[in-house]
Amino acid sequence: MSNLNLPNRSGQNNPYTQILSEDFLINAEELEVKRTKAQPRKSAIWRFFALIEISTTQFYNGTPCWNWIGCKSNGYGQFKEDGRRGAKKTSPHQYSYKTFVGPIPDGMEPDHLCRNRGCGNPLHLEAVTHEENMRRMSEARTHCKNGHELTEENTYRKGNKRKCKTCNRETQKAFQAKNSGYEKKMNFDCRQRENQNDQITL
Repeated sequence: MSNLNLPNRSGQNNPYTQILSEDFLINAEELEVKRTKAQPRKSAIWRFFALIEISTTQFYNGTPCWNWIGCKSNGYGQFKEDGRRGAKKTSPHQYSYKTFVGPIPDGMEPDHLCRNRGCGNPLHLEAVTHEENMRRMSEARTHCKNGHELTEENTYRKGNKRKCKTCNRETQKAFQAKNSGYEKKMNFDCRQRENQNDQITL
């Protein structure tokens, strides 16, 4: 009888895979692949620091940023506490907060006080609500995505976010240029609704 639990083959003790035989397994992507030589598993803290680079140019309150040099998405690092294939992804800064500060309170998330999304320094993190995190992020922006300065005169608020008035005006002008009859139609529809309301009132 063949032994499926070979200690020197991949898939052993991995809840995200299904072992088919001594030579094949179903991986986390539900693909049948060949079992390879098992690699020694490194601890989460070892893998975390292996992809951390201490910055010499980015600081917050006199302490350097711990820049993540691994995989990123939208500036945020990608990390797996459980390094096995198929394990749930988290972020380095979330892992850092839980490891060096403590559990993240329910309904809260770590905010980068240094405004560096790739930083994992626990001294640069504070647990806040998502709404507060978004508000701080918006307040920290100095220019919109099109390069207009977000001064008090050039911004308006939509919820917790600051919006650029210049971009808004340019968007409206571009829309009106492409839809020259739109304003007339809107005025006509508005007059029709007013007439209907007058008739109902009478």
